[in-house]
Amino acid sequence: MKDAVWKCKLWWAWQDREHEEWLTAQSRRGLHLRSVSMLGLLHRFEVGAPGEISYRWDFQSDGGKRDYRQLFNDAGWKLVGDVPGGWLCW
Repeated sequence: MKDAVWKCKLWWAWQDREHEEWLTAQSRRGLHLRSVSMLGLLHRFEVGAPGEISYRWDFQSDGGKRDYRQLFNDAGWKLVGDVPGGWLCW
C-alpha cells in the first residue's frame, strides 16, 4: 500500500477551475488524488512520482447516471471523487 496524505481545501462551486488547478499542482509535487470526503473538503492523495494530471469537476444533478459515467470511462477518464449533491471529480 502506498503512502497517503490528507489535505483540507475549502472551495466553492464557482471556484471549480481554481480547485482543479490546485489538484494539478499537487500532482506535480507527487501527490495524486484518490478520493474526496463527503463534503468535498478533505482530499486523500497517494504519494508517487511527480506528474501532470488534469482533474475536472463536473456537476450532475442526478449524481451521474450510468450512461454518463460510462461515457467518461470509455474516454479513459477515472472517477476519483463523488461528492453527494452531484459533484464528480474526474
